[in-house]
Amino acid sequence: MALSVLLVDDDPTFLSLAERIIKTMGAEVVATADDANGALAAANTTRADVAVVDVGLPDREGIDLAYQLAALPWSPRVVLVSTDSDAGSLNTIDALPVDQYVKGVIPNESPASWPQAALRAQAVAARSFALTGGVGGNGFDLYSDTRSQVYKGLSSETAATNQAAEATKGQVVMYGGKIAETFFSACSGGHTESVQNVFFGPPIPYLVGVPDPYDGACPLHSWQLKLSESEISSKLGSYLDGALKRVVVTQRGVSPRIVWAKLYGTGGVTKIRGDQLESALGAYSSWMNFQKLVNGKAAGGGEAEGEPSPPAPPGGVGG
Repeated sequence: MALSVLLVDDDPTFLSLAERIIKTMGAEVVATADDANGALAAANTTRADVAVVDVGLPDREGIDLAYQLAALPWSPRVVLVSTDSDAGSLNTIDALPVDQYVKGVIPNESPASWPQAALRAQAVAARSFALTGGVGGNGFDLYSDTRSQVYKGLSSETAATNQAAEATKGQVVMYGGKIAETFFSACSGGHTESVQNVFFGPPIPYLVGVPDPYDGACPLHSWQLKLSESEISSKLGSYLDGALKRVVVTQRGVSPRIVWAKLYGTGGVTKIRGDQLESALGAYSSWMNFQKLVNGKAAGGGEAEGEPSPPAPPGGVGG
């Protein structure tokens, strides 16, 4: 039986184009509507499996309609679309209740073979983050990749991860009467970092760096990059004055990831944040040391410290 689709848009040209595309995919457009009121009436009449909704409707915001449609008794899937970004572009958005969304996140952030307790913890973390980590996108709240958390929808769901989602339905982490923003990552290097040293905002009492003694099994618990002098100068080019001579770490966090550093170049000295340094070098973390190598052996000039030397970090950059 073909998937039934309801199209909602006040642009006749888009409706015509979308209907042709949907038919080529083997689905059936059972109704169209040009506003939210018409869409709700059509949905109740047709009980369509999927509703494709424009974010900008004449009588209501598309996102508000999406929530109303998703709450109908047969729980239709809702896809929001927007053409507000660039002329001729189409922004497709999956709109769904948070507990359904979480089912499409858990197996992509934790292996489905993990114990139920671990999967349930992931479910609560994913749900809490979904409700606090909004990005203010063009008609959407979250990215479907690691900029938010990885969501791959219905096709990625498993029985074990869905069990974890159902067992924790509606559960979130709370702090001070509000939902906590529950950041998580695949590897910590053995210690997490306080939030103010990562996002350069105010401290948050529950987002402080703590030891993680169980990180040793992570493939990136320790890592190393080797770059030539020309490569590292090129990668840091937008932050560097001239060619790199050495890096001076001026502030580390509790983990101890780099918070601030100075780049000594042949043309002068510049400042760089730890996250900028990590991104520019293509490193796996801002928890790193620098060591200059000559003929494969350690030499001076790689890194100097503006503070007492920290414990050996999991990452190193050599050149």
